Amino acid sequence: MICLKELDIMFFETLIDIIPNLVVILDNKGDIVKFNKEAEIVTGYNEKEVLYKNVFDVFIAKEELEDVKNVFFQLKEKNFPNRFINSWITKNGEKKLISWNNTCKADDKNNVSFIISIGTDITKKIKDAEKIQKIYDKIEIINKILIHDLQNALSVLQGYLDLYEETKDDLYFQSIKKIVEENFKTLKRMETATQSAEEFKQKKQRLTKIFEEMEERYQFFSDIVLHFDEIIDAEIKVDDNLYSIFDNLFMNSIMHGNAKNIFISSSKIKDKTNIVLEDDSKISDIDIQKIIKDLDSYSTGKYSGLALVGKLMKNLNGEITVSKNEQGGIRIILSFPDLD
Repeated sequence: MICLKELDIMFFETLIDIIPNLVVILDNKGDIVKFNKEAEIVTGYNEKEVLYKNVFDVFIAKEELEDVKNVFFQLKEKNFPNRFINSWITKNGEKKLISWNNTCKADDKNNVSFIISIGTDITKKIKDAEKIQKIYDKIEIINKILIHDLQNALSVLQGYLDLYEETKDDLYFQSIKKIVEENFKTLKRMETATQSAEEFKQKKQRLTKIFEEMEERYQFFSDIVLHFDEIIDAEIKVDDNLYSIFDNLFMNSIMHGNAKNIFISSSKIKDKTNIVLEDDSKISDIDIQKIIKDLDSYSTGKYSGLALVGKLMKNLNGEITVSKNEQGGIRIILSFPDLD
């Protein structure tokens, strides 16, 4: 005959196993005394494999061990219930992020004898939230970049219109037409960006192709000459915003440095492929420091052209260094990691 106490235990274990959450019961040393079906599903371990083993030895990563033990000791000191989020390492080595609600059962002397933890696997929820946030962040910066690109192009357009009115030189008229064409392309990119960030996925591109597109894209500059030299045969991983980097750097040379020539080359150093931009402006050491500061200012809420350049290079896992060249102009190196 089954006694009432045995029925209570059977009912309790059945109830635990149908709960759609992880249920783990530990003794006051941290050894596992109950491990329900959902815990088996999430971790890949069956109850027999972990029963009476210490939870810290089986599931907790070294880097989180101290924090989890602190929560455990707080529970033993009767600071319960509490909530805590930490990673558990599954049988196949994967990390699952679990949100725990913890409470305790005390014995007749009011000492904690068991710790009862009910957990929810929030790994997918967190990953989905992070993915959505990344998309929003990407669209936000894309639109800031494109708006800034349009402002730059319109400033140049106004300048060429003024010159055309004065001189009626057909060269300026052709430049105006080219700028208008580029603005329509920018508006199209902005429309696409608000619908989806997929267009801006990073892809492999050969330097030779990038330099060809640069030469075509910037031929409308009638007051500056681009010189291409030392184009190595290499690939880098970039997205369409690479040309926003060039747009802003070239405009900075023209509008702030009064440059007349920009020299473009490439090089390979160790595990990096470099695009090198040099101009013939005259720049002071103070200006160099200001440029370096501006390149790293996006995180402070500054959305200048140089701040956007710095942000874009980080998005491409690249680096940007700024110095003076031998002629006293600016030298900028865009470094991209080698492809895997």
